[in-house]
Amino acid sequence: MKKRYTKLTSFVLGAAMLTSLYPTAFADGGEATQPDHVIINQVYGGSDDGVASHSFIELYNPTQAAVNLDGWSVQYQSSDDGTHADQWYVKVLTGTIDAQGYYLIRCGATTAGAYAVPEGDVEWDIQLHNKGLSVALMEKTTALDAAL
Repeated sequence: MKKRYTKLTSFVLGAAMLTSLYPTAFADGGEATQPDHVIINQVYGGSDDGVASHSFIELYNPTQAAVNLDGWSVQYQSSDDGTHADQWYVKVLTGTIDAQGYYLIRCGATTAGAYAVPEGDVEWDIQLHNKGLSVALMEKTTALDAAL
Protein backbone atom coordinates (compact mmCIF):
# COMPACT_ATOMS: atom_id res chain seq x y z
CA MET A 1 0.00 0.00 0.00
CA LYS A 2 2.88 2.43 0.62
CA LYS A 3 3.93 2.49 -3.04
CA ARG A 4 0.70 3.95 -4.40
CA TYR A 5 1.07 6.88 -2.03
CA THR A 6 4.62 7.66 -3.10
CA LYS A 7 3.34 9.13 -6.37
CA LEU A 8 0.54 10.93 -4.54
CA THR A 9 2.99 12.49 -2.10
CA SER A 10 5.33 13.50 -4.91
CA PHE A 11 2.47 15.11 -6.79
CA VAL A 12 1.26 17.10 -3.82
CA LEU A 13 4.70 18.29 -2.79
CA GLY A 14 5.69 19.06 -6.38
CA ALA A 15 2.55 21.03 -7.00
CA ALA A 16 3.00 22.95 -3.73
CA MET A 17 -0.61 22.29 -2.82
CA LEU A 18 0.05 20.56 0.46
CA THR A 19 -1.49 21.52 3.74
CA SER A 20 0.66 19.60 6.19
CA LEU A 21 -0.84 19.05 9.59
CA TYR A 22 2.12 17.02 10.81
CA PRO A 23 2.85 18.11 14.34
CA THR A 24 6.44 18.63 15.40
CA ALA A 25 7.01 17.65 18.99
CA PHE A 26 10.22 18.59 20.76
CA ALA A 27 11.92 16.73 23.56
CA ASP A 28 13.65 18.61 26.39
CA GLY A 29 16.86 18.80 24.35
CA GLY A 30 15.09 20.62 21.51
CA GLU A 31 15.27 17.62 19.16
CA ALA A 32 12.23 16.71 17.06
CA THR A 33 10.49 13.54 18.18
CA GLN A 34 8.16 11.24 16.27
CA PRO A 35 4.46 11.44 17.24
CA ASP A 36 3.18 8.32 19.00
CA HIS A 37 -0.24 8.33 17.35
CA VAL A 38 -1.96 8.49 13.95
CA ILE A 39 -1.81 11.95 12.35
CA ILE A 40 -3.38 13.83 9.48
CA ASN A 41 -0.45 13.91 7.09
CA GLN A 42 -1.91 15.72 4.07
CA VAL A 43 -5.12 17.47 3.06
CA TYR A 44 -5.94 18.63 -0.48
CA GLY A 45 -9.05 20.68 -1.12
CA GLY A 46 -9.72 20.11 -4.80
CA SER A 47 -11.79 22.32 -7.03
CA ASP A 48 -12.90 22.37 -10.63
CA ASP A 49 -9.98 24.63 -11.53
CA GLY A 50 -7.42 22.51 -9.64
CA VAL A 51 -5.11 19.86 -11.02
CA ALA A 52 -6.24 16.73 -9.18
CA SER A 53 -9.22 14.50 -9.89
CA HIS A 54 -10.36 14.41 -6.25
CA SER A 55 -9.97 16.10 -2.90
CA PHE A 56 -8.27 13.87 -0.34
CA ILE A 57 -7.15 13.41 3.24
CA GLU A 58 -4.14 11.21 4.00
CA LEU A 59 -3.51 9.74 7.44
CA TYR A 60 -0.13 8.42 8.58
CA ASN A 61 0.70 5.94 11.34
CA PRO A 62 4.27 6.68 12.52
CA THR A 63 4.15 4.01 15.21
CA GLN A 64 5.62 0.51 15.15
CA ALA A 65 2.21 -1.18 15.49
CA ALA A 66 -0.87 -1.35 13.27
CA VAL A 67 -3.81 0.80 14.39
CA ASN A 68 -7.41 -0.35 14.03
CA LEU A 69 -9.53 2.63 12.91
CA ASP A 70 -12.93 1.06 13.71
CA GLY A 71 -14.82 3.66 15.76
CA TRP A 72 -12.63 6.56 14.56
CA SER A 73 -13.78 9.41 12.34
CA VAL A 74 -12.46 12.26 10.23
CA GLN A 75 -14.47 15.45 10.54
CA TYR A 76 -14.52 18.35 8.09
CA GLN A 77 -15.85 21.89 7.99
CA SER A 78 -15.18 24.49 5.28
CA SER A 79 -14.45 28.15 5.81
CA ASP A 80 -17.44 30.51 5.73
CA ASP A 81 -17.30 30.96 1.95
CA GLY A 82 -17.46 27.19 1.31
CA THR A 83 -20.42 24.86 0.84
CA HIS A 84 -19.92 23.00 4.14
CA ALA A 85 -19.52 25.82 6.68
CA ASP A 86 -22.81 25.11 8.48
CA GLN A 87 -21.61 22.13 10.53
CA TRP A 88 -18.90 19.50 10.97
CA TYR A 89 -19.32 16.63 8.50
CA VAL A 90 -18.33 13.18 9.76
CA LYS A 91 -16.79 10.26 7.87
CA VAL A 92 -16.67 7.10 9.99
CA LEU A 93 -13.50 5.13 9.33
CA THR A 94 -12.98 1.39 9.13
CA GLY A 95 -9.98 -0.80 8.56
CA THR A 96 -6.42 -0.67 9.79
CA ILE A 97 -3.36 1.48 9.16
CA ASP A 98 -0.24 -0.66 9.10
CA ALA A 99 2.75 0.31 11.20
CA GLN A 100 4.39 3.29 9.46
CA GLY A 101 1.64 3.07 6.84
CA TYR A 102 -0.76 5.45 5.12
CA TYR A 103 -4.55 5.55 4.83
CA LEU A 104 -6.14 7.52 2.01
CA ILE A 105 -9.59 9.07 2.23
CA ARG A 106 -10.42 9.99 -1.36
CA CYS A 107 -13.05 12.71 -1.34
CA GLY A 108 -15.29 14.32 -3.94
CA ALA A 109 -14.39 14.32 -7.62
CA THR A 110 -13.59 17.47 -9.55
CA THR A 111 -13.88 18.18 -13.26
CA ALA A 112 -10.16 18.98 -13.45
CA GLY A 113 -8.31 15.72 -13.20
CA ALA A 114 -4.89 16.34 -14.75
CA TYR A 115 -3.63 14.09 -11.95
CA ALA A 116 -5.73 11.03 -11.04
CA VAL A 117 -5.86 10.54 -7.28
CA PRO A 118 -5.79 6.76 -6.72
CA GLU A 119 -8.70 4.88 -5.17
CA GLY A 120 -8.68 5.41 -1.43
CA ASP A 121 -8.92 3.08 1.51
CA VAL A 122 -12.30 4.74 1.93
CA GLU A 123 -14.30 7.04 -0.35
CA TRP A 124 -16.16 10.14 0.84
CA ASP A 125 -18.46 11.95 -1.58
CA ILE A 126 -17.83 15.39 -0.07
CA GLN A 127 -15.61 17.79 -2.05
CA LEU A 128 -13.23 19.62 0.28
CA HIS A 129 -13.17 23.40 -0.04
CA ASN A 130 -9.89 24.69 -1.47
CA LYS A 131 -9.96 28.14 0.12
CA GLY A 132 -10.03 27.23 3.78
CA LEU A 133 -11.01 24.19 5.74
CA SER A 134 -10.74 22.46 9.08
CA VAL A 135 -10.13 18.73 9.48
CA ALA A 136 -10.07 16.75 12.72
CA LEU A 137 -9.13 13.12 13.35
CA MET A 138 -11.15 11.70 16.24
CA GLU A 139 -11.11 8.44 18.15
CA LYS A 140 -14.90 8.67 18.23
CA THR A 141 -17.70 9.28 15.73
CA THR A 142 -19.70 11.96 17.57
CA ALA A 143 -19.85 15.14 15.46
CA LEU A 144 -17.96 18.15 16.74
CA ASP A 145 -19.98 21.21 17.72
CA ALA A 146 -20.35 23.69 14.86
CA ALA A 147 -19.21 26.52 17.14
CA LEU A 148 -15.66 25.16 17.44
